[in-house]
Amino acid sequence: VDVQFSLFGLDPACINGRNTSLSANSCGVHVHKGTDCAKSAEGHYWVDPVTEDPWTQHVHYTYSTAEPIEGHADQSFMVGGAPDALLGRTLIIHAYNGTRVACAILMPEMLDCMTASGPC
Repeated sequence: VDVQFSLFGLDPACINGRNTSLSANSCGVHVHKGTDCAKSAEGHYWVDPVTEDPWTQHVHYTYSTAEPIEGHADQSFMVGGAPDALLGRTLIIHAYNGTRVACAILMPEMLDCMTASGPC
């Protein structure tokens, strides 16, 4: 799965990139095991044959004054399973300090969006 995204309204503290000594989720973009933004999103999603969490190492964003902010995966990585296994799971965006600031349900043609303060 090729990971690319465009985001708006993110944490300006991420202008110099993430701070993993503060939080492993700093400026992170992760697909979680959960399927509902209103409930626990559970841990980061990956399955066999992957043995370590690929999301904390490879996927993050860097804040820019120009929007949309273009995020990236800094290298190719695997989460295991078929690409459609990601459908229905939660996509979580984290602030500089690692807290959740946005959540969406991955769907083929629709997006159920929720921010930390409620529905978009």
